[in-house]
Amino acid sequence: MLFALRNMMEGLGYLFVTPDNSPDFLITINATMHYKEFDVPAQQIFVPRWVPDQEIRSTGTSSGYLSGVGAYSGSSTVTTTVPGHFTNETYTVPGYTSGAYYPFIIVAAYDRKTAANIWWGKGVATSNNNDIRVASQWVLKQLVGGNFPSSAYISELTSACTGEEGLGISIFTIDGNNYYPVVLYVAPNSPAKEADIEVSDFILAINGTPTVNKSNAEIRTIQCGKEGERLTLRLFRDGKQFDVSMIRANKEKLMKSMR
Repeated sequence: MLFALRNMMEGLGYLFVTPDNSPDFLITINATMHYKEFDVPAQQIFVPRWVPDQEIRSTGTSSGYLSGVGAYSGSSTVTTTVPGHFTNETYTVPGYTSGAYYPFIIVAAYDRKTAANIWWGKGVATSNNNDIRVASQWVLKQLVGGNFPSSAYISELTSACTGEEGLGISIFTIDGNNYYPVVLYVAPNSPAKEADIEVSDFILAINGTPTVNKSNAEIRTIQCGKEGERLTLRLFRDGKQFDVSMIRANKEKLMKSMR
């Protein structure tokens, strides 16, 4: 989870350093997870049903005696049409018991010199995964990625990267042990769009370099390149691995077209 937190911070532009390299601040994470069950009672629902037209036939008999004619008897059939109509049918949906995991995350940042708390936030979510490393990922993304102040440091380091492919990525795990960059956004009219890259694709390698368990900053470094250079990605989608290649576009022009 600390690795996931590091990636969130690097995604905001911060540089991770060890304590002996005089960091500006320290950031901590406190995580717990609880499982709760709840009962959903049975309920009745009403579903409209169309009853089609019906024909009802009735047969009658008559008999009697007419003067000068004599006795008589006979029968006749009468057909009556009942028009179609809607009616309600009642169905009972059985009750059931359901449960969910609730990861609860608290993140706090402290000034290294004064130890003063300079930022903190908390978040909770529901998940069907019992591994807190997996279940807490989106909580971290919303809590830290959406609220912690961003920095321009990494942007300055990658300012020499004049090429752009039009991908928005973030690092996730599906088993709590192996982390990969995952595509979250594909810019329209970009090299990535033309290469048929899709949201939720896992990036297994960049230009032949494996991406597993590399930090956000490391991914940015190997992804960085100049306009006109070729970029090759190995992707994982729907249980299959395959390679796609593209030519990096001009970063400034692509960014302007996206605004």
